[in-house]
Order: sequence, then structure tokens, then C-alpha cells
Amino acid sequence: MTSGVRTPAGGLVTGVMVLLSLAFLTPYFTYIPKSTLAAVIISAVVHLIDYEILAPLWRSKKTDLIPLIATFLACLLWGLEWGILIGIGVNLSMLLYSIASPTVNVAVVPSKNDDRGYVLVTPCYGLSYPSTSHIRGAVRKAGLRQAAGSLPVVIDCSCIDTTDYTSAKGIKGMIEEFHQRGQSLVFLGMKPSIIQIVQALHKDIRICSSFDVLSEVLADGEAETKMETVESTSCRPGGNTLLPAMTSKPSPDTSDAADPLLTPATFHDHK
Repeated sequence: MTSGVRTPAGGLVTGVMVLLSLAFLTPYFTYIPKSTLAAVIISAVVHLIDYEILAPLWRSKKTDLIPLIATFLACLLWGLEWGILIGIGVNLSMLLYSIASPTVNVAVVPSKNDDRGYVLVTPCYGLSYPSTSHIRGAVRKAGLRQAAGSLPVVIDCSCIDTTDYTSAKGIKGMIEEFHQRGQSLVFLGMKPSIIQIVQALHKDIRICSSFDVLSEVLADGEAETKMETVESTSCRPGGNTLLPAMTSKPSPDTSDAADPLLTPATFHDHK
């Protein structure tokens, strides 16, 4: 039911009537039954109840009904103030949960031609303090299960816009864990601002700018891993290092590969 007012002057008339009623009719309000006053208040605010929103909420996203129902029941049981506070608390809890446990997509990219396969991990939300443990656990699980501890793991950072100190420490821990396992970990499309924060704690981070050069970065990482394995397994307890391929007897060949003074790194570069 509406009064049929079509201009802003209706609000002025209503305000004047309310002021006159408060000034001259307040003593007579005592004789009005409380049920009548309640009916007047209900009639005045009933149009504020948007009950038609229930069906669209149910069809679109059912979890949005949780704070609505919690607020409604709390208002009925404990009062308006507590109901509003409980509704705000429920909504904030749901928001924090979505931030702390973002969706992390994991896909195994098979090898193609000369390109080695890898495991692609894509966090669908920014990397912040609440989500660090969740994302780190997902990357660790992908490295051990899908990658079987051997395939490279590529983290797609295109959805990560901001980070903080705690998240940078988490990235540092991931890098060190993969390095101890001898497994490649590459960050794809990491933004310069995030690179600066992470490199302040850990300089040895492998970054790839795009998918176009990813195969080259993975190939370089595999060669470096193999060279580190050769260096670690060729050391004797006495401290002498044997390099069978590079300490062989000199031959008339004058190529770089036959030079016994080459180090593993220079031999790899020349090769």
C-alpha cells in the first residue's frame, strides 16, 4: 500500500505531520494498545523485507543464504543488535575461509616432441598470509604425487597480484624443499613487484616470463640438475674430485671437449 506521493514534497509533509504529532499528541499515545503500535510499525517496514531474493540466491549460489538465515534467526532469538553482529561475523568468516583456502588447479602437461612434460599448478587467488600454508601444501602434494618427485613443477603466477613477507618466506621454503629433492620449480609470469619481495629473501629463484620460453627454461634446469648430480657423486672422501669425461689422457684432438682443464660448468657451456 502506498500513499500515491509523486514528488519530494511528500517527504516534507510527512515530516511536518510527525513533528506536530510529537509536539501535541504524545500524551494521548499512552492509550494506544501495543498491538496497534506493533501493527503500525510492521506496516511501515514490511516493504523492506525482500523475500523475492531467496529464489535467485538459491539458484545462483546457495552458500550466500547462510549469512542471511543466520542473521534472521539471530534477530528473532536474541534481538536486532546481536543478529546484525552475528550476521557480520558469519559473512566475515566465509570471506576469510575463501581467502585462506583458494582453489588450486593442478594439471599434468605431457611431453611433446623434444619438450619435457611438467606439472602445472595454478592458484586461482592471490598469495597472502592466510593462504600461504594452503598453497604451499598444494604445491608440495603436486610435486610428490602428480610429478612423482622427478617432473618439473611450474607455478602459474598470473593470478597473484600481491604478496607479503610471510608469503615470501613460504616461497623460499618451497624453493629450498624442491632444491633438496633435486626437482625443478619454476615460477611462470611472476610480476616484478612480487619478484622484488621474494628475491629480498632468496636470490636463487627460477622465473619464466611466458609459455613461449618455458621449454627452454625447463631444459636448462634439467641440464643443471644433471650436472649437480655428477659433481656430488664424483667426490671422494679425501676431497679429490674425479671427472672421468674431463680428466682422460690428452689426445692429439685439440677440441675443447678434450681439454683436461675445463671445469664442469665450462664444459657444459661449450657442449
